[in-house]
Amino acid sequence: MVPQAAGATNDSVARIISTELGKPLNKSVVVENRPGASGAIGTQEGKRAKPDAYTLVTASDSTASMNVIRPSFA
Repeated sequence: MVPQAAGATNDSVARIISTELGKPLNKSVVVENRPGASGAIGTQEGKRAKPDAYTLVTASDSTASMNVIRPSFA
């Protein structure tokens, strides 16, 4: 889960990681972009995901800081 738009730095990094992560798992790893509200929408989606280790969320410093300072978003 990338809480920024496609083409952003976090998206590019997530796509590189997903390609490399998929190799030893022998599975496809999908990158899903959920931009909006300065990253809060994608971060919330990641928080709501079933805790089964199948969802990873990338975040920038500002996204992580905002969700700590304003926990009502998360």
